[in-house]
Amino acid sequence: MIFKTKEFARLAKRTGFSDHDIRAICNEINRGLLGASLGGGLFKKRFARPGAGKRGGYRVLLCTRFEGRIFLLYVFTKSVRANISAQEQVALKKLSQVFVNLAESDLKKLLDLGELISVGDTDE
Repeated sequence: MIFKTKEFARLAKRTGFSDHDIRAICNEINRGLLGASLGGGLFKKRFARPGAGKRGGYRVLLCTRFEGRIFLLYVFTKSVRANISAQEQVALKKLSQVFVNLAESDLKKLLDLGELISVGDTDE
């Protein structure tokens, strides 16, 4: 299952990162193409923008424990910012620990509140 935070959804809309892109990046992750591990289940993954390579494309911060759940936390383009700050990285690591350890009941509550948004597995 793929989930995006409300903040990720807002940033994705601003940068042009679509649900189709989300599914493509998650397919890469499921094939073992993880990107850079930042520790605590947090990863930074490069993803190419249309007409550009990965080098100048998107940077996606996500968390997973490879138990069928991937949580997308943050997205930005390399042209807008080079990287996240050390403080942001610490905060995202803490957030990733919360998400990867969520019980099903808590996950459902966050979905019901709109804090997490489920992304379908296919482009239907």
